[in-house]
Amino acid sequence: MKLFERSLFLLLFFISLFSLSAYDYIEDPLVINSSRSKGMGGAHAADTHDMAILFANPGGFQAVDTEMAFAEITLGLKGPVFDIADVVVNSLNSDAGMEDMIAQDSTLDLLSGIYAGLSLTGPIYFGYVGNGLGLGFFQNTDVIIKESAPLTLEATVREDIILCGGYTYRLPFPESWNQNLDLGLMLKGGVRGDISITAAYLELMSLDFGTDMLMQSPFDFIAGIGFDIGALYSFRDIFSIGLTCLDIFTPTTKKSYTGLEAMIDGSSDPVETLNGVVPMTLNAGISFTPPLGLFDKYISNLVFLVDYKDILGFWFYDESYLNPWLHLSGGAEITLLDIFSLRCGLDKGLFSAGLSTDLTIFNMNIALFGSELGSEPGVNPIYNLMIGLEFRI
Repeated sequence: MKLFERSLFLLLFFISLFSLSAYDYIEDPLVINSSRSKGMGGAHAADTHDMAILFANPGGFQAVDTEMAFAEITLGLKGPVFDIADVVVNSLNSDAGMEDMIAQDSTLDLLSGIYAGLSLTGPIYFGYVGNGLGLGFFQNTDVIIKESAPLTLEATVREDIILCGGYTYRLPFPESWNQNLDLGLMLKGGVRGDISITAAYLELMSLDFGTDMLMQSPFDFIAGIGFDIGALYSFRDIFSIGLTCLDIFTPTTKKSYTGLEAMIDGSSDPVETLNGVVPMTLNAGISFTPPLGLFDKYISNLVFLVDYKDILGFWFYDESYLNPWLHLSGGAEITLLDIFSLRCGLDKGLFSAGLSTDLTIFNMNIALFGSELGSEPGVNPIYNLMIGLEFRI
């Protein structure tokens, strides 16, 4: 009874410690893009088949096959980026010019409520997982364009540098039990730079898009360090249960400057300094890998995954907490002849699909998936394309 009371006290203490109201602002988590995971409903707590386990469950470093990544380029497109490119190309090829193109009803409808972007993971990309160890050094670049106010666009350019390392300990169960229980911890940290550019529709033509704009626009420098914990139970390589607590405590510091140039040359002090935190995320998932019998000559791998993400989100987000259905995700993957993989999934009520080719050292992944920006299913969906070129040994 005393053990239960102490455990309950510690749980309540940590939850109160991580209450978001104690911090100045909320920071987005440090993660890497995985085109494989995106094609099967996102990252899964019980999936131990690739490098994505680093940011999905630190309890999986013993179960995953040893793999080292020495380079990767993953390009992601989100929202109506092709429609935007079409408007720009038409304006260049038309005598009307960009101002007249922006004034057209079709263009105004496109820009109204727009959310589009581009992401690039790499080329700095090094990772190792296996034998209980997980290490990584990664680079992410994101560009997001959205309507911040009526007839006003906001562009955010973000650069992340991430360093992480962790270890998984396997409890010594007898081999005759045919089951394993792994416990893991990962320490991670990184720096982030955000450049924000805001302009009205009619100001777009007069903007000087170049290095000077990036150097003189408002700039935020964010640094943070924290850790994840996770557990993975597996039975006969057929059934697994994963439980992971990401960003169990990840405090951050944000310094705001009038521009990137002002920070680099030290000509001015930060306009504002804030202390923030990345919200803790508790995820649980299961995986099922059925025996293939006679089909194992043709089917190298078949796995089904189901997760419920951000279980304690109601504590942190209150009124902005997502509909419970949006926390449910699932996915499946089938690998044929050790070369071709087909994937499908469901995340936040939107379908995803993917395929890949495994040429030993070089892999190519393609994923099509949806993202829900609203707090209810189908309120504000956007669709994404991601292509990844991976070099692994």
